[in-house]
Amino acid sequence: MFRSILCLCAMLVSFEAQAFSADTYITLSGATYVVQGTTQALTPLSYDPQSGQFVQESYTWSSSNAAVATVSSSGVVSGVSIGRATITATGGQTGKTKSTTLTVIPTEHKPLFSITFPNRDDRSFGSMQHFALSPDGSYISVVSVISQAGLVAPDTLEVFYAATGQYLGRAILTYSSGASYHYYGNVSQPVAVPLSFKNRISVVTAIDQIAEQVVVGADPRVAITSPDGAYALVANYGDKTTTLVDLKALRVVATLPYYGSIGFHPDGQRFYVANDSTSTSDAVLYQFSLPTGQLVKSATLGRYSMNLTMRFSADGKTGYTSGSVVAFDCDSLAVKGLADGNLIYNRDASGNTASYSVIDPDSGTLLALVPAVSSSAPEVAISPDKTRVYAQVSSGEIRVYRSLSGGDPANLSADRVFAWAEQTYGSLFTPLWQPSRTAGSFYYRYYPSANSYLGVSENKFYYLGGDGKLLDLGPLSDWLRQAGY
Repeated sequence: MFRSILCLCAMLVSFEAQAFSADTYITLSGATYVVQGTTQALTPLSYDPQSGQFVQESYTWSSSNAAVATVSSSGVVSGVSIGRATITATGGQTGKTKSTTLTVIPTEHKPLFSITFPNRDDRSFGSMQHFALSPDGSYISVVSVISQAGLVAPDTLEVFYAATGQYLGRAILTYSSGASYHYYGNVSQPVAVPLSFKNRISVVTAIDQIAEQVVVGADPRVAITSPDGAYALVANYGDKTTTLVDLKALRVVATLPYYGSIGFHPDGQRFYVANDSTSTSDAVLYQFSLPTGQLVKSATLGRYSMNLTMRFSADGKTGYTSGSVVAFDCDSLAVKGLADGNLIYNRDASGNTASYSVIDPDSGTLLALVPAVSSSAPEVAISPDKTRVYAQVSSGEIRVYRSLSGGDPANLSADRVFAWAEQTYGSLFTPLWQPSRTAGSFYYRYYPSANSYLGVSENKFYYLGGDGKLLDLGPLSDWLRQAGY
């Protein structure tokens, strides 16, 4: 017993006297958010790269905002109120520090509103299959499929205002009963929707008309539209090819012998295809030029699964594949890293499989908590200004959430009045479905054919017609009630 005590004392003396270099640093692991009223533990480690050893030391903890989150002496963070706080660990021996910012989120993230099919006697609506948010964030377009036994009904593209959820109209895709898959487009430009069972895409150029069709590869599963609406990329599952389509000429430009994750670069001059890996070969990233579809360069990514669409950072320098999320340099194609799980949404870090966290791909911050759909991740879209998250939570509902990152869709009331005015006085505001913009204190929409404006400034509603006279129409709140809100 006496010898054991001596050994223990020797170990303690060794711990207290452990040497470390100036390069020693601390890492923190744990969740990036905590639900209000619950706790999350942070785990610190001190590492000396010179010796290759971990430094054993105690830590002191602090919070930048105790009104939002507190932290215990053992690194357990408690969510007090909704907001963000920086938690810092300081090594007792090394004096090194490490900080991390945590977001305290509500116990339930309630949506602003939901987008559902309206109740109308003159039209039949099927189930929502997939949806897309236009690149400017103005519109939501939804593929609707009616697949009841014995019922011959067309698949349709239903269009809504993203700002308000107001229904605008539809375009007929095909009589194929459930053949549509993922697509990503902008209803103010041509939209390409894959029709799997027919080996075609429907090209929608206007609402309330039958769309043109273009024959592509076998079993097309995903279609995306270029930033200028001139071209579409179609991923064909059946023959493992990708088709480049000229949407204005309605013709195939090139058929590429690659299949996987696809994406148009924001500059509109190039596009990428990340070929899926196999049991014997790595995934390969290919860059092609527009408008010819000529191969520019390629690079090996690794043994990863690829599918659906790519995303790009705001500055256009980094691309992110989908499936296995690999970050790559858009110019050199060099791999920057592999995201942990899924860059856009992950299961709740607390182990709650009933919800998913939506992560901003540019900053890595939490934007929303959305419910799972049959224990799987829902389709999700993020508005360009990061203030809203759109999530399809069922075959009949898309929920619209305000971002938890601090963004606030302050112009929701104005957009609702704009949408109501367009539907009520359509001849004064043509063409319809113009994006909302900001100039000075005004939040407005411009209608080029009618040469007219609708605008809001300092909670007042304005109209500017072709005669150049600016009319003050009174408080926005009065018109919001007129619009039914």
